[in-house]
Amino acid sequence: MGLLAIGTPLDWPEAKKVADHVRQWGIEQLLEIWRNAKGKERDALLWGDEIEYLVVNFEDEKRSVKLSLRQADILAALASNAELLRQGGGVPDLIRGPVKPHKTAPVFHPEFGRFMLEATPGKPWGIGFKDLLDVEQDMKWREVL
Repeated sequence: MGLLAIGTPLDWPEAKKVADHVRQWGIEQLLEIWRNAKGKERDALLWGDEIEYLVVNFEDEKRSVKLSLRQADILAALASNAELLRQGGGVPDLIRGPVKPHKTAPVFHPEFGRFMLEATPGKPWGIGFKDLLDVEQDMKWREVL
């Protein structure tokens, strides 16, 4: 989804009004990218995925769940995770020092609300069958972190 940098998000009734337009625009953009790339050799199209997490506080005794605004604390903890950094992952906006882009450890980003995080693969997926087989395992790894 990504971080909203300009403007304000639409509420649901307003978003529904433009959903068909946005969908059509997305299809047109995909087809335009495909038309421009289909004749290129040795230049594969890459793709990615993202998992968006809600940060919640679960009170077991009260059996209640509330949104938590601890996104910044969690991102700071992930940014200082030595093992994650050693593998080339982490939080790009908070990393100090060299980054190893050739590794495939996941990368974490702030999301729209202070109660949301986003995790993406450390590098884009390719067009090979092996890449497709690695997606689920990579998503499970991000859940564990």
